Amino acid sequence: MIECLANELLLNIVEFLDPACPFASPHPHSTGHPPLKNLSRCSRRLYSLCHPYLFRSLRLELHENQSLSRIHALRSFLSSLPNRRVERIAITFHARWNEGKIGLELKKLLWELQIPSLSLFQPRGARSHREKCAKWAYALEHTRLLRLETMDEDGDLKVLLLRSCPVTQVELFDGKFEREIKYATPELLRSRDASPGLAQLKPAMFPHLRELIYVATWPSLGRFVKLLGFVMGLPALERLEVALMWGVELELKRTDIWFRPTEDGIRYREVVSQYSRLATVVDQMDQLRFLVARDKRNPWVSGEANTPESMVEATKGTYRKINPACDGVHVYL
Repeated sequence: MIECLANELLLNIVEFLDPACPFASPHPHSTGHPPLKNLSRCSRRLYSLCHPYLFRSLRLELHENQSLSRIHALRSFLSSLPNRRVERIAITFHARWNEGKIGLELKKLLWELQIPSLSLFQPRGARSHREKCAKWAYALEHTRLLRLETMDEDGDLKVLLLRSCPVTQVELFDGKFEREIKYATPELLRSRDASPGLAQLKPAMFPHLRELIYVATWPSLGRFVKLLGFVMGLPALERLEVALMWGVELELKRTDIWFRPTEDGIRYREVVSQYSRLATVVDQMDQLRFLVARDKRNPWVSGEANTPESMVEATKGTYRKINPACDGVHVYL
């Protein structure tokens, strides 16, 4: 039945199955192959229509003793494609993925593809070898969007991003820390209290970064404070979005938080401290224009945390910097 449709209608279906997401996902599709790939296998006609869209988004998993062969295989395959246009790639770094020091080969591949959007994921607890990469060539000059998921170390980031990174937007998904609180093993506690891998880099590496999105579930105060220290040093940051209780819906009474605190109440008290610290930091950042609090329960709205004095709430959860040249009342345009 679908073969009877005109090409224009089929292309609308293809574009619907391949939405224009800013980042590729590092995780396998929940139903096996992506829907677009399944559609392309139905007939030669559908394959020809799907082909320009099939390889716009790629996913590369790097394992110990397999990384180099996978990099070479991907390079060989892409070189055989006519009119290739890779827009997004997601890379998963498994433990000891760069055994034999092959980080330069990976960076060279990304440089050849001129990737505008890059997603990096490392399972929590996985460790890789540190490589001396400060003098490497092949700077990723075309990368503008960067997504990091549970990247707790800076070694792999230095491999790809040194010395200067041209990205303008970073999305940092720091993971969920409920397990670290409930099952306090030394390894999990270290990851909870250490700074994210991004915050271990020098802010000067990101001279063009204008937007930073931080998403986590119950990170520790120490981890968040270390991230804020990195944020303060970003010279061009204009927009900051924060979620510290991602995916959590709380119905807490004051008694559950302050007088007879429950487990969620204790966690929320730490979030209140984090919001107060956040308010202090954004008041010191003159270049910051927008601040978005993504959490459904906002300690600033409830009066449980100190609010930013240099900002005013424009819409729900969105705060804008007050222009001091306008009698301290109006926001920047």
